[in-house]
Amino acid sequence: MSLKQTLYNHLMTGETISPLQALKLFNCMSLAQRLGELRRDDGIPIQSRLHHEPSGKKYGIYWLDKAYIAGVKAGKIKGLYGY
Repeated sequence: MSLKQTLYNHLMTGETISPLQALKLFNCMSLAQRLGELRRDDGIPIQSRLHHEPSGKKYGIYWLDKAYIAGVKAGKIKGLYGY
């Protein structure tokens, strides 16, 4: 299974993902690039926001809208690779 598919499957569970989680869970060092590919090449509507740590560090948090997940699971929306 490709890293893009693995990330997509994780997001389809309704969970969010951050770069550190992607590194720990999937050994992915380029989360923003892989999710960018899912958005650009596959039309997946991945949501994101910038998280600010008290220390001043910033990183992205990514997720799929619950309505999208429900639509894919109900067969109303075509997901990645016919999910």
